[in-house]
Amino acid sequence: MSVFNSNAEEIRYHARQLLDGGEQKTKLEIIAYLQAVASREFTQGMISGALNDLITKEPVYQRLRLGVYQKAPQPETHYDELDTVIKNAIAAIESALKMDIRTLTPELLRRKQEKSERYIRILQGLLP
Repeated sequence: MSVFNSNAEEIRYHARQLLDGGEQKTKLEIIAYLQAVASREFTQGMISGALNDLITKEPVYQRLRLGVYQKAPQPETHYDELDTVIKNAIAAIESALKMDIRTLTPELLRRKQEKSERYIRILQGLLP
């Protein structure tokens, strides 16, 4: 008994495994891989349909051109040190705005707010 609910599910599973390496793969390479690892044989129509479903339902997998597939490169999700510095600077500026306004004149308070808003906009523009 198969662990897959359908032929298409098994084809998509194995295609993902192959494409997750990030390299371009031709349909012939995918077929050869399926023949090596799948629990059964599939027709050309089954493979074509499953690959079409894969790229339609999971846009990270793409058809680059006829018969050539690839998993799209993913942007890095972690922040580098500069992003951390910028976020800390934004937090510090926002924290500085929480000062005791009783010690400030209305004009000085307005200038500090405008300046801090300008700095925050500049810093946010540096983030991805």
